[in-house]
Amino acid sequence: MSDNLPAVQVWTRLSRAHALTVEWLQAVPHWRATMVDADVADTVQRSWRRLRSREGRIARAFYRHMFERRPEYRQHFQRDMAEQEMMFLQMVCLVLNSYEYGGSLNFVLGALGRRHLEAGVAPAHLIELSDFLLAALNEVEPLPAEEQQAWRSILDDLGQRMLPAATQGPATTG
Repeated sequence: MSDNLPAVQVWTRLSRAHALTVEWLQAVPHWRATMVDADVADTVQRSWRRLRSREGRIARAFYRHMFERRPEYRQHFQRDMAEQEMMFLQMVCLVLNSYEYGGSLNFVLGALGRRHLEAGVAPAHLIELSDFLLAALNEVEPLPAEEQQAWRSILDDLGQRMLPAATQGPATTG
C-alpha cells in the first residue's frame, strides 16, 4: 500500500473537485502506460517542464481557444475560471506524471472522462480538447516539430483511452 501513497495524496487534494474517492484509487493497480513509446512520453515531459513556468498563460489560452471555437461550451463552466484553470493544470500534471511515474493512467482518464460526460459533454467533443491544448501550447511557445508530434501522439492516446475508461466502473479488488 505504501506504493500508492503519493497518488493518494494527490487525489485527496483533487477529489473534491472531481468527486472521486480515495478508495477507488487504492483499488487500481499501477502500471506504466505502454500505448505510447517511452521516448515520446519523455519528449512531452521535457517540453512540459520547459513550459511549466508559463502554465497560467497556457491554461488561459486553452480556455480562450475553446470558447472562441466552441462558444456553446461556456455553459459548462459555472465556477470561477481561475479555479477552473487551476484544476485543468492539475489534471495535465497528473496525467503526464501517470506516463512518467507509472501511475494509474486508465483510472485518471476514466475519472476525467466520466466527469466530462456527466457534465453533458458529448464524447466526440472530448477529442477536440487536444486541439485546444496544442493551440495554447503553440501560442505560448511555438513547439519544434518533434515536440508537436510527441504532444499529438500523447493526446491521441489519451483521447483513445478516455472514452472506454470513462464507461467502465471503478476497479474492484478480490
